[in-house]
Amino acid sequence: MKMRMLTLAFIPTTLLLGFLTWANAQTSNSLFGTWRVISFKLEVVGELGERDILGPNPKGYAIITPELRIMSFLAADGRQPPTNQAEAAAMLQTMLAYTGRITSLEPDKFTVDVEISWNQVYVGKPQVRYYTVNGDRLTIRTPEQESGAMPGKRTVSILTFERHK
Repeated sequence: MKMRMLTLAFIPTTLLLGFLTWANAQTSNSLFGTWRVISFKLEVVGELGERDILGPNPKGYAIITPELRIMSFLAADGRQPPTNQAEAAAMLQTMLAYTGRITSLEPDKFTVDVEISWNQVYVGKPQVRYYTVNGDRLTIRTPEQESGAMPGKRTVSILTFERHK
């Protein structure tokens, strides 16, 4: 009887300690925070060199939370209010915005289930991202994938962020 009581007390304690260890690892991950974009490079497969897809001084932020959610809004510097429908449509080529749930988080990789996006091509499709955090600098790299901005081409994106304080 004593052994059964000890076992019944041990199981919830073990589960609680395991959860607390997991929760601490989740909240202490250096990936979490508010990040200001400083560079957005795009490599087109089969072409030489990188492109500054949003220009040399992109604007915007990525917010990655311990609750495993990412929200990102990035735009080219110097955007002006559109004066007609064609200019308004063209503005979609000078921005990126999406949010979703992080469904897998590893020390160098995470996967996002995109729920809402400026470009519907990403919605409902898992998006893998490789990352490194070096001090207050975050680098995110996509695997080679179909481009949402350049239909028919395969690309790799490299984004660099600084931690916003």
